Amino acid sequence: MGLFPSKSKTAAQGTQQTQQASAPQNTTPSVEPQNQIQANQEPRTVKQYSNGDDMTLPNQLSSPDANPKMLMKKHLTPEVYKALKDKKTAGGFTLHDLINSGLVNLDSSTGCYAGDEESYTLFAPLLNPVIEEYHSPYKLADGHTSDMNPDNVDAPDLDPEGSFIRSTRIRVARNLRGYPLTPNLSKEQRLEVEKKVVGVLTSLTGDLAGKYYPLSGMDEETRQQLVDDHFLFKKGDRFLEAAGVNKEWPEGRGIFHNDSKTFLVWVNEEDQLRIISMEMGGDIKSVLTRLCLAVNEIDKQLGFQQTKQHGYLSSCPTNLGTGMRASVHVKIPHASIHPDFKNICDQYHIQPRGIHGEHSESTGADAGVYDISNRRRLGLSEVQCVKDMYEGVKKLLEIEKDAIAEKEAMFPEALNKPEVKSLLKKYLTEDTFNELKDKKTARGCTLWNQINSGVENLDSSTGVYASEQEAYTLFGKMFDAIIEDYHAPYKLSDKHVTDMNPDKVEAPDLDPDHKFIRSTRIRVARNLQGHGLPPSIHNKERLEIESKIVKVLTSLTGDLAGKYYPLTGMTEETRRKLVEDHFLFKKGDRFLESAGINKMWPQGRGIFHNDNKTFLVWVNEEDHLRIISMEKGSDIKSVFERLCLAVNELDKQIGFQHDEYRGNLSSCPTNLGTGMRASVHVKIPHASEHPDFKKICDEFHIQARGIHGEHSVSTGEDAGVFDISNRRRLGLSEVQCVQDMYNGVKKLLEIEEEALAKS
Repeated sequence: MGLFPSKSKTAAQGTQQTQQASAPQNTTPSVEPQNQIQANQEPRTVKQYSNGDDMTLPNQLSSPDANPKMLMKKHLTPEVYKALKDKKTAGGFTLHDLINSGLVNLDSSTGCYAGDEESYTLFAPLLNPVIEEYHSPYKLADGHTSDMNPDNVDAPDLDPEGSFIRSTRIRVARNLRGYPLTPNLSKEQRLEVEKKVVGVLTSLTGDLAGKYYPLSGMDEETRQQLVDDHFLFKKGDRFLEAAGVNKEWPEGRGIFHNDSKTFLVWVNEEDQLRIISMEMGGDIKSVLTRLCLAVNEIDKQLGFQQTKQHGYLSSCPTNLGTGMRASVHVKIPHASIHPDFKNICDQYHIQPRGIHGEHSESTGADAGVYDISNRRRLGLSEVQCVKDMYEGVKKLLEIEKDAIAEKEAMFPEALNKPEVKSLLKKYLTEDTFNELKDKKTARGCTLWNQINSGVENLDSSTGVYASEQEAYTLFGKMFDAIIEDYHAPYKLSDKHVTDMNPDKVEAPDLDPDHKFIRSTRIRVARNLQGHGLPPSIHNKERLEIESKIVKVLTSLTGDLAGKYYPLTGMTEETRRKLVEDHFLFKKGDRFLESAGINKMWPQGRGIFHNDNKTFLVWVNEEDHLRIISMEKGSDIKSVFERLCLAVNELDKQIGFQHDEYRGNLSSCPTNLGTGMRASVHVKIPHASEHPDFKKICDEFHIQARGIHGEHSVSTGEDAGVFDISNRRRLGLSEVQCVQDMYNGVKKLLEIEEEALAKS
């Protein structure tokens, strides 16, 4: 469940569609689509309720299109109708107002909305049986209790590693004392409610401090930012429209969120307040604590509508009591197909659904991910609602982990398929698997943590990602063979050397007149010592790594001085600028997803670049650091000098993972050693057609590809332009990698100039 406050009920419960948008990668999931009333559409009303007979029900309820399970239809007997049809609350709300949504929308499952607190007593002959059937086995005579004390919840993080639970979200619906509920609010009352609520919200401090964004008069930049954050809600659906909730849209409505975007309030949406706490990961106690702090403070200052029998009041009877939905997005592909899955959910009073709404199915990277929430709301406290969800998710995770352990005891037969060509398949024999399968690193990682990407993605070429430094030795029988095959002819016994001294590179400018070389770029991958590699780090560790790195980056001076841009909370303006500069990176592909590198996206990730945009660092992408130096033209020595200055300073202050056999460590074995890719974009249309082109590239240990990626072909004004880079990374120093690229490009330019001289 991303940080977006999705909500899904049956249509008759008045769920409103929220704004969908595509995020930089999403990560974060969007809410379920539902039919929407257009902004200029008038509310639908029922002109005729009966044929004049006091005992005759509204004509619509006898229609064959009417949902026979609609609770309003079921409990609105002729006797009840006769007793209530002429009644009116002090606020002028009638039985016809109460049931209008169900009469206009015959597919409703509930079919009624209350207009004020008095509705629940005046129209009790209808509403009481509706409430007791929906919230069964609760009886109104039992009385409801409230408890917004998070200390009463015992909820240690169920998934501190972030392997299963993506995000947690808890929301409650509340309405202010002394006002009608939303179907019966006048324009003046709605604006007054907004003013009072915003006054309290904008006075909040600490973690709750933030800003209010009214829908009326919202500028496009703000609207787009709220869309990107998945915070914007739209005009209510046809059920809310018929109930009268959408009157004078969008006046008096708006969104408040705190600075860290973990606390959100919708003002005058379906209820006067939808108060939401949320964050990435499975720290349910943290999310509840934030929610309670906010709800208790607002209640203290403004007061909420509440009765002993109904709990907190809402316009929709399904939201009475706690008005709470506590949920997580959790990956449970095995538990969800357990034969007792439904029985377990019922036993723990939890409700499973797809993360894109009720009846939705998650596919791709979201396959097996469910939204699990509490089912009960009335007759138990908020603390008990959270406990229901927590204990249910705990049980499902136990089943999931047992199923995974059973699977991981077996050799992955999928690797035996003929289409699989990976190095993992080549070197993970059944004997090797059986020898390694029971081993576990100090961080608790198994052989399967290393091979999962290759098993789930059978088209992998390598198929393995190391979870941490220890994995390279503990599972060395597999890793060593893969490393030596990929980096041949290097042997691990030869040992690796590193050299980040730019003075040792002989690299006079190859193209001072800028005829051939467009740009130069050199990058290295690095990871901090004392931490796991990206596949095994949990969210708190990732944030700690980010903090360490950013502290050093923002202390750099001179040519390296710049600014850090975290992906979390990034504004649309910043995002657009980084895209234009080609600096923004997206969520990792399916190979990285299966390796566990994308967990808790985008938290703890970001981009740093210097003021001149010649020095760039990606934080917590595929590695802890991708450090990049670049500039227009062909001054390779200048680009390497800048890179060395930055890398050496970072290494001095925070230290990189390194061993004498594998060099600088990376989660991907192909990036071991220098972790370097030194490249130029160079126009060589004649040299690239030379009969010995491939042979020359091999001789100088360089790799040629199109400038738009491997296997790409450059056309138009880019015709004949190639990306030329070093091929070797392990067993030679960074200085030698750069020299390889330089010498290869030099040779190709000699051939190009000879060809041009002859033409």
